[in-house]
Amino acid sequence: MIELLVVIAIIAILAAMLLPALATAKQRSQSLKCLSNLKQMNLAYFMYVQDTGQMVEYVSTEALLMQTLISYQSQVAAIRLCPIAANTNKLANAQGTAALPWYWGSAPSANLNTGSYAINGWLYEWNAKGDIATWVPSTEAHLFFQKETGLTHPVDTPSFYDAIWPDAWPLITDQLASDLTVGDVNGPLGRCSLSRHPLKPAKAVPNQLVPGAINMSFADGHVASWKLQNIKNVIWHVGFTPNANPWATSP
Repeated sequence: MIELLVVIAIIAILAAMLLPALATAKQRSQSLKCLSNLKQMNLAYFMYVQDTGQMVEYVSTEALLMQTLISYQSQVAAIRLCPIAANTNKLANAQGTAALPWYWGSAPSANLNTGSYAINGWLYEWNAKGDIATWVPSTEAHLFFQKETGLTHPVDTPSFYDAIWPDAWPLITDQLASDLTVGDVNGPLGRCSLSRHPLKPAKAVPNQLVPGAINMSFADGHVASWKLQNIKNVIWHVGFTPNANPWATSP
């Protein structure tokens, strides 16, 4: 009996040692799948741009980018779901979290109403006659890239990224969400303020190092894990000056 108890104790110790490693390996695998999804979305976006000669249309508030790009994704809606935030059975409301996808209830098709990523809204085509003019005023129209030729530094320009909402228009004045588990749908950078890779509870404290990371694709086609600490060290829109300080409110 004593020997059996010793064996059980050893097994329990080994399991306790192995489980964290297995969990880490699982999250790493999920993150790689997420990066693959972002690469496919990026490819669909630029296939559309090259075929039409224009940036992706903001077709309507009901459909956003999803309806425009679905035909370029072989009708596969699953690539909009990060494996870490893919459980559509637990949707609580419209916005997502680090662990749950967003739900776009007004979408005209079930293939269009969920996702775990956002498009960099400045990559839409701004059209004064379109729905986008309702949400982004004409005073900010000059910040849109409008044409592929406007992407002068594509290697530094985000295209798609982990988020709790389908799109966002980040500015240097934006602030990160304080709770990196739920993000903040009311702020452009708040929508991607997530500690998703790896998934773990985290807080962002003003003027301190920001924990956590998201996955991101860029206009040159590459994808990368991106630390929230560097969230402003990219070129979000025309004229945006990268800043290594995530708490900066000016160039």
